[in-house]
Amino acid sequence: MRHIATSGANARFEKRQRVDRFRLACRGYRRRQEDNTPCPPEQNGMIERFFRSLKEECVWPRRFRTYAEAKRAVCRWIVWHNSGRPHQARGYLRPATSRAQKLQNVA
Repeated sequence: MRHIATSGANARFEKRQRVDRFRLACRGYRRRQEDNTPCPPEQNGMIERFFRSLKEECVWPRRFRTYAEAKRAVCRWIVWHNSGRPHQARGYLRPATSRAQKLQNVA
């Protein structure tokens, strides 16, 4: 489909048609579209950094043959990220080590 630049009322009409088609498709899959406030990366810093690390450390260095293989690799990486990967915000300690130190300080 070739996109032709439009302006004004015609552009708004075309956008409305696309939105309506999308919502109709969602209904067909028994899904509901949710509107959320767009956030610039500056307000989403933590999740933006997480996805950057995921892509740089897990996704981009590999070529996955199947979706299932990619899903397994990403799931393993997330478990490792949340338990075994040293984090800068924790003084380059692993999460388990950081938690143990905090518990020791409380006790």
